[in-house]
Amino acid sequence: MSISPIQVISLQAEHATNPLGIEASHPALSWRFEIDSEERGLFQKGYQILVASQIDDLEPEKADMWDSSFIVSDEHTSICYQGQELQSGARYFWKVRIRDGIGRNSEWSQAASWSMGLLRPNDWQAKWIGLTEPIATAWTPEGVSPGTYPMPLLRHEFEVGSAVIRATAYICGLGQFDLHMNGDPVTDNVLEPGWTDYDHTCMYCTYDVTEHIRSGRNAIGIMLGNGFYNITGDRYKKFKDSYGLPKAIMQLELELVNGDTILVTSGPEWEMAPGPISFSCVYGGEDYDARMEKPGWDKPYFKPTGDWDNAALVTPPTGKLRSYPIPPNKVMKRYEVKHISETVPDVRVYDFGVNFSGRPHLRVKGTRGTTIKLIPGELLDDQGKVSQEYTGAPQSFSYTLKGEEEEVWYPRFSYSGFRYIQIEIEDSAITDCTDTEQAPMLTMLELLGEMIYPDLTATGSFECSREDWNGIHKLIMQAVLSNVKSVLTDCPHREKLGWLEEYHLMGPSIMYNYDLSALYLKMFEDMREAQTTDGLVPSIAPQYVVFEDGFVDSPEWGSAYIIAPWYYYKWYKGNIRVLSDHYDSMKHYMDYLYSKSSDHIVRHGLGDWGNVWQNLDGASDQTPLGITATATYYYDCILMSKIASVLGKEQDAYNYEQLANEVKRAFEQEWFNVEHKHFATGTQTSNSSPLAVGLTTPDTDAAAIEALIEDLKQRDYAITSGEIGHRFTLLALTRKERSDIIQKMLEQTKKPYYAYQVAHGASSLTEYWDGPTDGHSQNHFMMGHIEEWFYSALAGISIDYDGTKEYELLIKPYLAEGVEWVNASQILPQGNLDVQWNKGADGTLSLHVTIPVSSSVVIAIPTANAYNIKENGILLTAVRDLELIEEKDGHVYVRVGSGTYSFHSALKV
Repeated sequence: MSISPIQVISLQAEHATNPLGIEASHPALSWRFEIDSEERGLFQKGYQILVASQIDDLEPEKADMWDSSFIVSDEHTSICYQGQELQSGARYFWKVRIRDGIGRNSEWSQAASWSMGLLRPNDWQAKWIGLTEPIATAWTPEGVSPGTYPMPLLRHEFEVGSAVIRATAYICGLGQFDLHMNGDPVTDNVLEPGWTDYDHTCMYCTYDVTEHIRSGRNAIGIMLGNGFYNITGDRYKKFKDSYGLPKAIMQLELELVNGDTILVTSGPEWEMAPGPISFSCVYGGEDYDARMEKPGWDKPYFKPTGDWDNAALVTPPTGKLRSYPIPPNKVMKRYEVKHISETVPDVRVYDFGVNFSGRPHLRVKGTRGTTIKLIPGELLDDQGKVSQEYTGAPQSFSYTLKGEEEEVWYPRFSYSGFRYIQIEIEDSAITDCTDTEQAPMLTMLELLGEMIYPDLTATGSFECSREDWNGIHKLIMQAVLSNVKSVLTDCPHREKLGWLEEYHLMGPSIMYNYDLSALYLKMFEDMREAQTTDGLVPSIAPQYVVFEDGFVDSPEWGSAYIIAPWYYYKWYKGNIRVLSDHYDSMKHYMDYLYSKSSDHIVRHGLGDWGNVWQNLDGASDQTPLGITATATYYYDCILMSKIASVLGKEQDAYNYEQLANEVKRAFEQEWFNVEHKHFATGTQTSNSSPLAVGLTTPDTDAAAIEALIEDLKQRDYAITSGEIGHRFTLLALTRKERSDIIQKMLEQTKKPYYAYQVAHGASSLTEYWDGPTDGHSQNHFMMGHIEEWFYSALAGISIDYDGTKEYELLIKPYLAEGVEWVNASQILPQGNLDVQWNKGADGTLSLHVTIPVSSSVVIAIPTANAYNIKENGILLTAVRDLELIEEKDGHVYVRVGSGTYSFHSALKV
């Protein structure tokens, strides 16, 4: 039989490529498809998975862990491993082949792998070591504020008498760590481990360090930083508490060629000394004194003297050691300085020309003991100096030179959001001159800005003929990437907290661009751990800061724990474990909301945060709090009914559906103004909220959309809503086929909106609509919802992520006036989807779509003449590879399978 042209690619275990340290007993396995053929309509009819403990055994009849045999199924995402019991620390190899719809088998995929973490508490033989209060006190220099002590260095040497075939390091350093072996860093990951509620979870990292181990003498070196685990010092800090002093645990497992196994574990025989980081705060910054370096400390044959001593055993943290295969943070971009100013003598301001989240990277030479102070900021004051008015003050970094020919430095355990770096040096001068005859105290050789965010897989691209809209897209993406770490932060400077409303309101906008499938799994655990005993899901997870008033309990925020998992399940196709693992906790939150409601109306929370009428406390003085709170509560009921149904809990599904009906009736009775034919106060948020979540009835639907549009027209299409109402407004208009109104919103320039921000020099999306001219944070992504419209409406890639649309995947581009072409792509769970449309000068449309294998897609082709549409030069009615569905609203709807399709239609009669 012939071989199928389908190629199986992108194998993932637990939504990660070749992950290390998996703890799932039945890892979820997934793959995508690629094809080098013009065949259409190809799909997977069955699959066979092989899993083996040795790559050479990855063959039928030899795979010792699992041979699934051929299973008739079109599933290719989140297929749970069903083989032999997986062992702690073991590595497994796997591959897959599929059978297509006409019975042809594909070639076997390339082999992939995963390794297990340490699954049981007694698998950890290592001990926690680190700082104690007496040691920290002894290390604290005189005259400095309490809690300001050097960060510890930990080291250990060991012998290896045979060649190593595999070496695996398991390590948790709290708050953060930098791991070296034999003088070299083991990874370019930064800010590890991800931050969590350390009373519940302490994440450990797993590294394959085989290439770092050699026969003979070896050395391990660990540098610790405070991270979110220990917030200390007298500089700016939002979170003003501590889980404990810096500590670490590490276990190194070596498999030798001779068959032996060596276990190297942290313990009291390790050495510890104060390191060159003299101040460490994830908020306030970091200070580094290069004179305190200990050359060779992370290499073998180092002779510890002076302040080196045996490491202290310390009390373990309360949280359980756990591993998540999340994308690691790395330095992903580097920016060069665009402009240097010196408005004040010996104070220079370096402008990178773009706002980003990360750290400075310094290359200098100068006199030993010279201290360089670097002050990050987003804005400048009237004197041209860096202002930290809206980012938290004081924040700074500093580096004290050791006096060598050339020195390179960057902070390891702190970062910030900034565009500018102000450099100050006391009692000395700065120069860019390298003429040694001038004997400068400091020569600046180079200053770079390093942008830090996770090594995410890009899943989408968008570009159109309008450069201003492309600029908005870049503005939003810059803010998104600046605020993705191991949580989705609100801003990269003053808070760095995981405010939960962004997880669902901006979820689709980010998912169109980047793969968040692994990261979201960790963040759902953050939400579960933050949930209180009475069911409340607080607005922040991990909940490092407990704010007052409505900031702790807002339904639009806490409901992320229901909405985001459902979006995840729909977007990433079928990871039912996400729903089943969290279902009881979701129900607990629903019970909490029910207890807070009165006659099915919920009236508390933050409301439409960021609206144009925002009071000092953040609440709107125009839209009642109950509008967005109850609309979200209703949406929760609808989604919980769907979730229960997926899980086979039919009684729960029925109960939540009935509750949703009762909420709908109460909402209309409470808020619909029969006389004026609008909801509540008639604001954009008042009318868009019920429209967006399906709270309207046939009697109120038309009135609400008409009132929403009329309000926008009366304001010359200026937006008044905040982050809740804005997304609801865009959803309402898009679903009512009124993208023409959204286009007018984008093009108005009289009031602050996206074009206003671009025109006033913003390089990342700001906290409020008028951010570039009115201050506040210059790097928030919470208002970036137009990104979803760019993909779902303008490009037309409409994904049914909430289960309310007629078609699961619909390609229906909005042919915006003044837009001549759009190119967009999306990596679906099946493979690559591409959409290109172009308006011809002769009034025709060219629409090119590439559909991946195992996909069924409906395409709505805009046309003024349904009988003259051609696909690849053939009249539509004569094309065998598609199904004509219907003709309506100026479009012809066709259903297609995989392949490339080129449609041409007339836009004018």
